[in-house]
Amino acid sequence: MSSPALLTLVLLAASNNTFTPTFPFGLIGYIICYLNRRNAIGGFLLFYFWNLYCGILLTLIFFIGNFQSYVPENFHDARQFHLFLLSAVPSLVMFFAEVITATMLLSVRTSDMLLLLRYVIGVSLFWDLVAVAIDGSHTYLQDNLIFSVLSISTDVIWLLYFFLSRRVKHVFQSQDWSIAVNHFYPPKGEPTRLNLS
Repeated sequence: MSSPALLTLVLLAASNNTFTPTFPFGLIGYIICYLNRRNAIGGFLLFYFWNLYCGILLTLIFFIGNFQSYVPENFHDARQFHLFLLSAVPSLVMFFAEVITATMLLSVRTSDMLLLLRYVIGVSLFWDLVAVAIDGSHTYLQDNLIFSVLSISTDVIWLLYFFLSRRVKHVFQSQDWSIAVNHFYPPKGEPTRLNLS
């Protein structure tokens, strides 16, 4: 199985409450992104933005659906409530920080904003690791553990993508995608090569 196909399966499987849309929408998104792979914001880069913006709606739905979890009276003591907040709130804050930073990157397309997005995803990864440690060590929070683990997996995948992708380098750093696109996706009639974009 090729690297892009494997990455796609991992991304489609990594559905959670704050980042990746669920199955049919993820598949539709992948098809749209694949068809736009010659565009600067296409391929897996477009898939990242698709996931991010669909994640806003899913995060709001999960937040509203679980709003009672944020009420202190639903916990036996204040310590449990504070641990829950420490587990959940930083990840929510970092998700919206990532939305803002990624939107700015999409707008200005500079290497400085790319660096900032990598930093934000890295901080999000740190807080997701904290959440796993908290959720895993307290039985009343273990229902949240799967969401934190899935958030870690998507953070790692996208962090690696933003460090390793040649498309990202050409679009945001060297800003020469209009030239590089013919190397990655030769016009019809020329031999094609498989590249992770």
